[in-house]
Amino acid sequence: MANKGITKSEVATAMTALASRGEKTTALAVRQELGNTGWMSTICKLMASIAKEAAIETPDVDATVPEVLQGAFQSALTTLWETAKGIASADIDAIRKSSAQRVETSERRFQDALESVFLLETELADCQSALAKSEVQNAALREENITLKAECSQLEQRCEDATARLDAYVDRFDAALAKLDGLHLEQGSPGIAEMRRRP
Repeated sequence: MANKGITKSEVATAMTALASRGEKTTALAVRQELGNTGWMSTICKLMASIAKEAAIETPDVDATVPEVLQGAFQSALTTLWETAKGIASADIDAIRKSSAQRVETSERRFQDALESVFLLETELADCQSALAKSEVQNAALREENITLKAECSQLEQRCEDATARLDAYVDRFDAALAKLDGLHLEQGSPGIAEMRRRP
């Protein structure tokens, strides 16, 4: 069955329906939810776009020194707090950088996979087109074969009829010769067979 065009709204609705049932929102599951329509490459692109729009960035750490600490400990606590915050920020930056690299790698692999899927879908469409043409040609050949068989049958029947008529003519000719021989014998003249034997 040919694939009809699908929209981002339809894909989002299918994803929501799957999630509400506690099912995994894979591209194959979304395609089944859509009634087994739409190219897998198109569904994957739309799902990625929907996921990117729904993503929530990690908020920056914004902590302040508790105001309840005062006096002699204020300076030490402030230094300790700033040091801890700096370490946490560095860890968060490292995590973000690592995550960004992993996301970039995943997106690159995802694009490569989409290209492979697109090529396979194109090849599939070409194969389906070639198969359809082959089926049309086979149907034409079968029709031509049926026609040739009918013509051969008609020719065989005509040959049989011609042979039967020829046999009838030969029989009539032999009968005429026999009658003629009889007449010659009655008249005392040599028959046809005797005349043929003479040099």
